[in-house]
This record gives sequence, C-alpha cells and structure tokens, in this order.
Amino acid sequence: MNSYQIQTMQTVIDAMESHLDKRLDLETLAQTAGYSKHHFHHVFTSLTGLPIHDYILRRRLTQAAQQLVHTQKPILEIALEAGYQSQQAFTSAFKGMYKQTPRVFRKNNAFYPLQWKFTGAILPQPASLSLAWASLNDLDDWMALSAQTVSGFPGLEENSHRKQIQGAIRQHRALVIRDQPHLIGALVFSQPAATIEFLAIHPQYSYRQIAAIFLDFLIRNRVLGPTIKISTFRANDKADPGQRKAYEQLGFTASELLVEFGYPTQRMLLQAAPTESKNG
Repeated sequence: MNSYQIQTMQTVIDAMESHLDKRLDLETLAQTAGYSKHHFHHVFTSLTGLPIHDYILRRRLTQAAQQLVHTQKPILEIALEAGYQSQQAFTSAFKGMYKQTPRVFRKNNAFYPLQWKFTGAILPQPASLSLAWASLNDLDDWMALSAQTVSGFPGLEENSHRKQIQGAIRQHRALVIRDQPHLIGALVFSQPAATIEFLAIHPQYSYRQIAAIFLDFLIRNRVLGPTIKISTFRANDKADPGQRKAYEQLGFTASELLVEFGYPTQRMLLQAAPTESKNG
C-alpha cells in the first residue's frame, strides 16, 4: 500500500462518516475512490483490518450505542438514524454485536465502542520491526493502538485500561513491537497464571506474524509456559473481527467458556514447545 492509496481511502472514510445513516454500497464507494469494487475491497480491508460491510456495521452500531447511553432519543429514532428500516431489525443487529438489546444497554448505562473511525494509517516498513519491554514513554502510542483495535476488546474502557497498562509497565509485564517510529504491537502478560492478558496488533500488519514474534520471545526466554492461556471470542460470535481464527492458526486450542467483564468469551491454550536454553 502506498501513500496515495492511504490518502484516498482516508478521504473515503471521512466521507462515509457523514453518511452512516444512508445507504453505503460497495460500488458507489469504489467509484468515489476511483477503484474497481474488488480492488477497493482489498485496499480497504488491508488498511482497516475489516471488510467494508463489517466496518460500516460497527461504526453505525457504535454511534447508536453512544446515543442510547448519552441521549434520551427514542430507540426507533436511533434505529432509523443508524440506517435500519425498523426497530426490530436494529435490535437484532445490535444484540448480535453487543450481546444485549438496545433497551437493556441503555438501562445498564455503560457505553463501549465496537469501532472508532479509522484514522491511524501508516506506511509499514516490516524490515525494521523491533521488540522491547514497554516503558511509560510508550503509553500514549499504546492507547492510540488500543483505540484502533478496540473491535477486539468488548467493554474496553479507556481510563481504566490506561491505569492497567501503567501498572503492567511498572511491573515489567508489558512488551511492544515498533515499526519505527510506529507502535504496531502491544502485549501484557501475567507470569504466575501463564496468561496473555492483552494483545493488540495494528490492523495494517499480519495479526499472526506479529503475534508469533511476541510468542517466540515469551517461549524462548521462558517468560510464559509450558501452557500459555489467552481469552478471545466464542465460536461464531458476530462481533469477532477474526481474532479467534488468528489464535487457532497460531496453534491455540479451545478450552473453557468464560464470562469476562460481563461478556461471553472462551479461554484458548497453547502448548509451548520446550527450548534448550533461555537464549536459544
């Protein structure tokens, strides 16, 4: 992806933001970008990490969720503004992603986003990837990455997340990967529990490739093991942006079902291959 493609796609995304209540079809968006439908879909997915339909759905429902919590608008009015023809259709879509009806979501009064507007496009230089222990100087970049990957973390609340990351950095439990100068991967682990508590990877990079770099470090240096745990979406969860599949392709297997922060998840396990030496 080159700078012209990034600029073009960001222009399209900016235009989409002011028309989320209207019909946004692939052909029209591709014409706006000056691309074929196939090429537009490929470039958009490479940039945001989501197919165009999924991105629009998440943005519409995120805006709807904000209105449910922060306004007193009738649910039908919010549904129509989100582009739905009926409250029933809106409720079905909303529940599929948020795991609760709009009415219950409003009553619980705890907003979280499915997808913020994508604004973090960069020009990858994969040859320059470097892994390091996170420092407090990484915190603002870490939070920006968390905002770009929020679709993978239902219920993530910015202020509490910042405090948790500050604590993990001070406790030497946080790692980052940079493609200088950009922070493109972030991980928090718990050593006693052999658990990866947080793993975020910039959507323009291969999830499996960056995750594999982290895992190699954790295993090779015996930071975690022999069985590494991580939690992700349950099978067939419509809100999963592809996270579960990426973990399965890395060798993680399904374990017990969980409910974390009120959201249904599943623990995945990875049997770490033994290493001959700490530095091997």
